[in-house]
Amino acid sequence: MADEIPTNGGNGADDADGPQAATLAQYIKDLSVESPSAPQVFRWQEQPQLSVNFQINVENVDEGVHEVVLKIEVSRRSESGGSEAEPVPADGESGAQ
Repeated sequence: MADEIPTNGGNGADDADGPQAATLAQYIKDLSVESPSAPQVFRWQEQPQLSVNFQINVENVDEGVHEVVLKIEVSRRSESGGSEAEPVPADGESGAQ
């Protein structure tokens, strides 16, 4: 009939001979957050300009096993404060007096 909807598993579930993918493990290899203008940044009124960059690398680890590395870099610029970190003296103390 014309109003019958096929009931397959969807997403290639009926295709047992086709390629398959599975996630073996997920982890964060490196995480860095820098906020050189904190806490002043929370008082700024204008919206910052955001830049988002994605870099994807794939390496063959073993036969049929690949490592996919996703690097996401987000930066901001604002008239109230730049995107560069302010230099900190070598002794780690603030330069403000």
